[in-house]
Amino acid sequence: MTARAGWSPWLVLGGGLFVLALLLSWFTTPVRPVWDALDVRVFFALNGTLESGDIWRWCWAAANTRLFDLVTALSFAAVYATFVFRGGWTHAATRVAGGIFLLAFTVFTLDVSSNYVYTFDRDSPSLVLEPAYRISDMITAIKVKDTSGSSFPGDHGTAVLLFTIFIWFLCGRRYGLVAAAIAFVAVWPRMVGGAHWVTDLLVGSVSIAVMAGILALATPLAVWVIARIEWVLLHVLRWLHRRGWVPAAAVGSMDVHQVAASQGD
Repeated sequence: MTARAGWSPWLVLGGGLFVLALLLSWFTTPVRPVWDALDVRVFFALNGTLESGDIWRWCWAAANTRLFDLVTALSFAAVYATFVFRGGWTHAATRVAGGIFLLAFTVFTLDVSSNYVYTFDRDSPSLVLEPAYRISDMITAIKVKDTSGSSFPGDHGTAVLLFTIFIWFLCGRRYGLVAAAIAFVAVWPRMVGGAHWVTDLLVGSVSIAVMAGILALATPLAVWVIARIEWVLLHVLRWLHRRGWVPAAAVGSMDVHQVAASQGD
């Protein structure tokens, strides 16, 4: 699927019903015990592995640091940068505009979800369940994220899911698969360390990512915003071209709807 110039009513309806069913299953009594049991089982299964030895603990400690988060973000950026550079100057403005939209919309979504959508507090499993192996107690040489007083939804999980969705839809399947592999690796550390329940990801992050993806990609929003960003970039490129700093191909006429169509290569 690509970013659309018009509406995709079936995607809007299907995605909306999926999110509604997901949230009702978690917030209502009949199914909530199933989710709660899954939370407990997954936490003990993952967190319990931390008693396996020092090397294993150090691996998960490193994966629960801000540095690892930065490496994850740079990995997504590298995937998108590869997509931009492979298009050459011809599609440069369109693809860079898509990247700016991806980043800005992700930041906007995270802010809205944490401040206006899911505003309740939920302690992480490492603060609620016993026995819990806290990496921060085992390894004190580095600062480790293994607790949270507001774990739902997982901002970390939401961000990697959004990056994956947007890269898949804007760049094509091959790039999307690489992004999905990065996301798969990135979502485990917080659950192993106990900073998040599995439902923080499966319910909280997935619901936010799907709703945001529908808003941007199943409506004219993404194409409309990217077109405006591209217009600004083209004016900058024309100014640079007049000074001989970029080739003529960089300022050629482009169809903004190729923010995905040029993107399947």
